[in-house]
Amino acid sequence: MAVAEPKMIKKGKWRIRLKNKDPITNTWKDKMFTGKTKKAVEAFETHFFGKKQ
Repeated sequence: MAVAEPKMIKKGKWRIRLKNKDPITNTWKDKMFTGKTKKAVEAFETHFFGKKQ
């Protein structure tokens, strides 16, 4: 699991890129999310890593 800090992009939106390694296939999966606030992006990160794979 690799976690990056949320970054502000144009027009005041926030973006985060999450990476997760699948233990079965041994491959990395990328997920990118853009939200209106930093808090919304951090909530998505918590939800993404909190769910069962």
